[in-house]
Amino acid sequence: MSVGLDFLDQLPPAGLARGVLALACVLDPAGIPVSVLTGPAAVTFMTGERAGEAGVQLARTALTSLARLGLVMIDSGSAERTIRVHPVIGEIIRQLLPPPVFGEVTRAAADALLEAWPQPDPAPPLTLALRDNTASLLRCTGDLLWGPKAHPLLMRAGDSLERGGLTGPAVHYWENMIKVSDRLLGPSHPQSLAARDRLAGAQEKAGLASDAISSRKRSLEERERMLGPGHPDSLTCRSHLAHAYLAAGQVTEAIPLYEQALAGREWALGPQHPDTLTARHDLASAYSSAGRLADATAIFERSLADQERALGPDHPDTLTARNSLAAAYRSAGRLKEAIPLYERNLAGRERVLGPDHPDTLTARSSLAYAYRSAGKLRDAIPLYQRTLADRERVLGPDHPDTVASCGNLAATFYLAKRLKDAVPMYERTLRDCERVHGHDHPETLTAQGNLASAYMSARRLAEAIPMYERALADCERVLGADHADTLTARYNVGAAYLSARRQADAIGVFKRTLADCERVLGPSHQLTETVRESLAAISG
Repeated sequence: MSVGLDFLDQLPPAGLARGVLALACVLDPAGIPVSVLTGPAAVTFMTGERAGEAGVQLARTALTSLARLGLVMIDSGSAERTIRVHPVIGEIIRQLLPPPVFGEVTRAAADALLEAWPQPDPAPPLTLALRDNTASLLRCTGDLLWGPKAHPLLMRAGDSLERGGLTGPAVHYWENMIKVSDRLLGPSHPQSLAARDRLAGAQEKAGLASDAISSRKRSLEERERMLGPGHPDSLTCRSHLAHAYLAAGQVTEAIPLYEQALAGREWALGPQHPDTLTARHDLASAYSSAGRLADATAIFERSLADQERALGPDHPDTLTARNSLAAAYRSAGRLKEAIPLYERNLAGRERVLGPDHPDTLTARSSLAYAYRSAGKLRDAIPLYQRTLADRERVLGPDHPDTVASCGNLAATFYLAKRLKDAVPMYERTLRDCERVHGHDHPETLTAQGNLASAYMSARRLAEAIPMYERALADCERVLGADHADTLTARYNVGAAYLSARRQADAIGVFKRTLADCERVLGPSHQLTETVRESLAAISG
């Protein structure tokens, strides 16, 4: 085979075929994007000179020469999987490469992949090909991408999984990254800490709340030990841990951490520093989640004033602060103050980001919700209709935000007593939830109950009762018999039986539901009292 490799140096263009074949043999045998093997990093490795258009053409010529010998296959119809190398050939070439050369090939291949991988991620087929080629490079080269520090490609690949919503694979990827980084660089190395931060973020997105909290705690301990508790990085880690607690519903644990982070940033950075403004906003959000609306509103008002003064009225952080204050006003029932803020926020998003930006679409949906909360349904419905149409066009019909928009429009039709419009929208929402989220997702369970209620209001009992029964069975299976949503679903079944004049069935369901509500929720809970009143009315 060495004679064969020597022969490669004689192929046109002289001296390049060996290098391009070596690069291809550490990448994915199922297909390599042509941009990886003809980009500046690859050409520089092959020629030893800075790449230009002439260098790209030389690389293409070398690939053509290799294809004529059958060492590579070229699929000119695919930009994502253009170059293929048989796995056997790849294994033979890798074994022939001397260790120093193999290291150079590894680093050059990583450089070439990173160079061909734009941010944000390209179209899904190319993104998938780049991920697969990175995985192949890692399998072939072991720890070579870790000396003396992790190659940036390693971070790019993990971030791509998160951006693509692949939370399970992302968690697995970062767990492996941490194992290698702790072993080679040590747990206190900045890249080990960065990988642990990424792991915690992936765990949060995957709903692994306790795991995310553990990862955040470890990151905070390491940074406080290395940098001290008042260092900006330590303060950031404390905020991240607080956010993990808040995401897990542990508001009591989150608030003191947010308060400490704010105090630390005010001391170290000053009251008007952007990071301090962010910390103040985070604390207000935590207060709001805890029901401390007066405290939250006061801080949101100050945060908005500070952001407008420091960053201007159209800065993204200012827009976020304005939206948060509007939400706090809405939660406190101060809709006359909330709606103008929502309107101003939408105008700012449209002006700064454009009408089709996802944040603009969210701002439009938020304003529609405020209108609906204020009973201004004629204003809310057109906004919800436009938001749904725009999200279908911009995000696609299967995006979770699109599905949510469908449900919001259905609910607003329902409140407006437009049942002929509401029922089809609720039916579509349920179909979309089942397709996008799955049959056991909480959004799907909610969609079942909403559709059943719409059928009931439309006097379509023959469809309402089976839907209520299905919703109850799914809640019992997914959430458990004692979950509050299950108890509500059981009461709804009883009410449906009563509407259908199935009095004996209704009494049996109400009796069981009352006993369960008294045991689980207590005798004074609103649902308990509602069931008790319904049972008394039917039994009396």
